[in-house]
Amino acid sequence: MRMSICEQAGCLLIALAALIPDAAKPQEARPEAAPIRGVLRRLSDSTWKNRRDAFYGLIGGAQPDIGGSVKELLQNYPDEADSISLALIGLLERENAALAESARRGEKIGRGEEYSDYYANVIWAVTSLKDIRSMDALIGAIATGGMVTRTLAEFAPQSVEAVLARTADPDPHVRSSTLAFLCEMLSPPYDEKVGTPGFRSKIKEAFLRGVKDKEGVVRAVAVRGLGALGDPDVIPIVAHLAEHDPDHYPSRYHPGGRRYWVRESATKALEELRAKTRKAQ
Repeated sequence: MRMSICEQAGCLLIALAALIPDAAKPQEARPEAAPIRGVLRRLSDSTWKNRRDAFYGLIGGAQPDIGGSVKELLQNYPDEADSISLALIGLLERENAALAESARRGEKIGRGEEYSDYYANVIWAVTSLKDIRSMDALIGAIATGGMVTRTLAEFAPQSVEAVLARTADPDPHVRSSTLAFLCEMLSPPYDEKVGTPGFRSKIKEAFLRGVKDKEGVVRAVAVRGLGALGDPDVIPIVAHLAEHDPDHYPSRYHPGGRRYWVRESATKALEELRAKTRKAQ
């Protein structure tokens, strides 16, 4: 039975298709990158609400798993993954700067909770990147604690030097947060990253400056750090704070109706120091 010319042509096309390498065949189309690039540009907008809308547009809105959304976004747009990461890091840097400027002016950005939720989600997105390039942006948000300090700890030892530089920050909450981070670095699993004499010496110097700070919130963290270090030569300094630190607040549950909260931190640190000294003898 003879095939028609059309049938013969059809068979030839099928045969040729079988010979074409898979790489030459049309692949499943990826999402268009152009809209993503437009959203990334809007993350630089001068108005925080526009930045917020662009951010939520990028990750699919405020949701319970920001980190998972960022991971999925990077997987869906592999060619734009680096640009997305840098844009999110840049966004956190802008929000840090905006908060610093508003604090300098004595103002608040937008309605407190509305902005705070957005800012927290930006931090969550950036910490989920696990990108060393985000280190400076995260240090700028170190006073938020939690996710930021854990991520910075993973970047050690590179992050330790950068955090040490912020222990003299004008903001007491930043000073106390940087010292709290250094305390965390002295405990497993991070202690091995700062176990060299050079790092320990620099961390100790930061704590010694901290116990002389004018703000009680800084002294309380610094004295805890000295206890964690365990060097017996600081016992007199810690003992003095345990007896004489002036910061207190009213409390009917404490002698004299006052609670000396820095003294309490110093007392615990003193017990820890003495226990470590006895163990070492």
